[in-house]
Amino acid sequence: QVLGRRIIDTTKSKVPYFELEDINFKKIKQTDFIGKEVVLNFWGPYCVPCVEEIPELNKVVKNFKSKNVEFIGICPLNQRPSFTTDKFGELRKFLKTKEFLYRICPTDDPEIWKAFKIGASPNHIIIDKSGNIVWKCSGRIDANDFSKLINNVLNKNKMKF
Repeated sequence: QVLGRRIIDTTKSKVPYFELEDINFKKIKQTDFIGKEVVLNFWGPYCVPCVEEIPELNKVVKNFKSKNVEFIGICPLNQRPSFTTDKFGELRKFLKTKEFLYRICPTDDPEIWKAFKIGASPNHIIIDKSGNIVWKCSGRIDANDFSKLINNVLNKNKMKF
């Protein structure tokens, strides 16, 4: 299904198992989120649409702050060649330039991108309380539309386009 320039996938599927570490070195694994709705945002600091949508994502995070929805930004450390080997430091430096309310998980493991079938950034995935991927979108999001979709998952209704 295509909405504007975005490719939408509403095929329900199980979330692949994953383990990550956030920017503060706290471990995260897929099983930590059973019983919660989760929004994954695959993005990168060198991706112009990813950076442009950060304010929209912040609005969405604020909308769902009290609703037990977990937001995780997954960012590749190996996205661009660099003159420095401290790609983690480069990401930390970037994060100081933008307010980003998501929990950030940098990774240099391409397997998570393969497991979720992510081709390009930005990409967004909504996971329901049962651990099913219920919505996947490639491309920039709008805060109002994205909030409606998350509400839809919370309310267990199907969104019609």
